[in-house]
Amino acid sequence: MRGAAGAGALGLALAACALPNGSVRLLPEYRSEEIYGVARWGMAHEELRSAIGDLVACGEHLLCRDESMRGRLAHVTYGLPRGQLAYVAMQFESPTPAADFEALRAELAQVYGTPLAPTDAEQVVQNLAAVASALLGRDIGALGLPLAWGRALWKTKESEVLLVSPNAPSPALRLILSSRILRP
Repeated sequence: MRGAAGAGALGLALAACALPNGSVRLLPEYRSEEIYGVARWGMAHEELRSAIGDLVACGEHLLCRDESMRGRLAHVTYGLPRGQLAYVAMQFESPTPAADFEALRAELAQVYGTPLAPTDAEQVVQNLAAVASALLGRDIGALGLPLAWGRALWKTKESEVLLVSPNAPSPALRLILSSRILRP
C-alpha cells in the first residue's frame, strides 16, 4: 500500500460510506487489504487503469475488460462510484450452468468457507426449481426457465462475494465482489 504522501500525489478521491441514517461518511485514502487480482477496494480510476492496462470505459463510473475465467471468456466490470473501486462484477456464459455453479461454489467455499444460508424466499425458489427439474427429468437450467437460479453469498471483513446462477433467458453465471465499506 502507498503511504499518505504517495496517495495524495496521485490526487486520489475520497471514499464515501453510506450510514444507516442516510448520511455519508468520507474515508480519505482508503485502500482495502482484500484484493481481486491486483485491484483493491478504494483504488481510484487512474490507479486501477495503471494496474490493469486494458480497461475501457463502459458507462458512468465503470471500467470493463474481458478475461478468462474457468477456461471461458468472462466480461468483467469494475464499479467506481464516487471515484473509488467499490465492486467487481464478472459474467460468463456456461453451456452447463448448474454444474458450473456448483463447481465454482465449491471453489469459493474453499477460499471463503461455507456460504451464508439463503433467505426463506430464496430457499422456496430453489426448492421449486429442484422439484421442476425432477418432474421434467432434466435440469431446468437447460430450458432457460426463470426458476433456474441459485445463490451463494460469503462475507469477509471488508467484502461480500455473491455467486448467482442463470435466470432466463441467458445461461450466464455472475460473480459479484463488493466492498462492505464502499457500498454504492
